[in-house]
Amino acid sequence: MIAGIMPICNFPMAPELAGKLAKRVNHISLRFDSGVGNRKVWEECKKAVKEICQSTHFFETDIKWNRHNWRSDLIRSLDHIRPEYVLFIDEDEEYEDNFNEDFELFKLSEFPMMMFDYRMATDDEREVMKYPKARHCKAYKWMPGIKYQPYHGYAIPDFPGEPKPTYHINRYRAKTRIKHYCFYTKEMEETKALHK
Repeated sequence: MIAGIMPICNFPMAPELAGKLAKRVNHISLRFDSGVGNRKVWEECKKAVKEICQSTHFFETDIKWNRHNWRSDLIRSLDHIRPEYVLFIDEDEEYEDNFNEDFELFKLSEFPMMMFDYRMATDDEREVMKYPKARHCKAYKWMPGIKYQPYHGYAIPDFPGEPKPTYHINRYRAKTRIKHYCFYTKEMEETKALHK
């Protein structure tokens, strides 16, 4: 079983991107940041996902954002599902079209996680800064006890057992990239610059 998890806040393209993730998985969990999120975006995300995926879990929390809290919330939401694999992208990201072939190679590998580089998507094909600059873990093999605390950076979960994967060792280096929409329009680019 493949599970997808995605945090939702206020990105306007999130419903479309959540729907694309739902097409790749057997179960999807969405977490809404009710403290600062846009409820219209949230409702549209739930609707988009329900139309595609039969197994869904939606929940809200108002815990102030940090790198490990919302990731921890989402990974814990899979404890009763116990999937084999987890696809985990943010509300402004999607896997490239040729992801499936790469993912099949990862599944056959001994590595517990996939590290992805990024490709920036813009509405007018303008050149923008690559963000983030470093690879991040956006798919991994689920196992009991997996968590995000302590947080290791680069969206890397804390895997039980040894050796623990890090940015440089014990990881599958994806050939495909994450398509990142955070600077899709000039307005989104300006907004992201203000909040970095």
